[in-house]
Amino acid sequence: MESQETSSQLRSSRATAEKAGAPGSESAAPGTSLAAQRARRKRELAARPRRLNQVAVKLAADVGDRRRADCPIRKSFARRESTDAPLPLLAQLVGARAGRAGEPRLKLYLTTLFLAREGTDWHVDGVPAATWATLCGLDSPEGAGAVRINAAIGALVDLKAMEADRRQGREPRLRVRREDLQGPWTSPVGVAGTAHAAENLYAQLDRGFWANGWITVLSARAVAALLILLDATWERDADKEPETTGADGASGPYRRTVALRWWHLPEDQLIANYGVSRDLFDRGIKELIAWRLVEQRPRRIADRSSWGERRWYRELRVRLEVLRTPAAEIEAGREVGRVGHSSEAVALSLRWPMGDE
Repeated sequence: MESQETSSQLRSSRATAEKAGAPGSESAAPGTSLAAQRARRKRELAARPRRLNQVAVKLAADVGDRRRADCPIRKSFARRESTDAPLPLLAQLVGARAGRAGEPRLKLYLTTLFLAREGTDWHVDGVPAATWATLCGLDSPEGAGAVRINAAIGALVDLKAMEADRRQGREPRLRVRREDLQGPWTSPVGVAGTAHAAENLYAQLDRGFWANGWITVLSARAVAALLILLDATWERDADKEPETTGADGASGPYRRTVALRWWHLPEDQLIANYGVSRDLFDRGIKELIAWRLVEQRPRRIADRSSWGERRWYRELRVRLEVLRTPAAEIEAGREVGRVGHSSEAVALSLRWPMGDE
């Protein structure tokens, strides 16, 4: 990244970006206490989709252009095999104890993971904290935002999710560690045509998450919900199309995922496998639906007896075609053509809840 150019862009656009993103004032109802007004305002701001910061979007696009491949993320990052196992890293980053600190931690880790290369000499170097703060969509990137980034780096180092070589007077060198915290990072992709070891099974976060500016507008809970849904549905009857060129430019037969299946995540699975609360997940999904990154549909089931009472549950699906569209175009009202999953062609009147199949 061009740190000097980015820093100058940040300084010149800081006032404009903060003015554009400042919430408008509203008159309070008569008799409302100051504490109630502040609580109501806090809820409104938390539910409101963020406005796009053009400087941040441009910076995110620059990051996305540095790799042609999507970001492989080991399933151990989001999922644990049993309740006896420690919480996965995702839950540690965005859980209830993380609070507002979860967003810079999660986005910083994902970005270094996206840029990662194998080898002991690889690192992210020379990136100011203000630049990271802008990329993550934090407020006051040259002030409080930069402080939050430095705190996030320290927290990731304490979790053994990252190594930081801090040098006096210079920006720290950052090197990401494995998603399961079991040593230096190595690529889980492996060699085409060979079986993957269980610890190297992975899902992929589309490079459009950076290239199209989604990293700057989505909250930590929305990113977490997106990663959980990708983990649950990746490689489960996903629709793919052939490609003649791989992401690294090499020729040969490749297959690109174009549509993911519908999935139902019950509360017990969220807690047992992913270690997150239903509230966090539902609030993240609500935000993703508002951006049209996720769609939902109600499904009904019935008891095995004909007189059993019917009940409903919700299925969710990530829309990869929207993730591969610039966030600015979605905010402007662009309607992206829906790419449905092949299973939708099969009409099923009754279905039992889907868990780990």
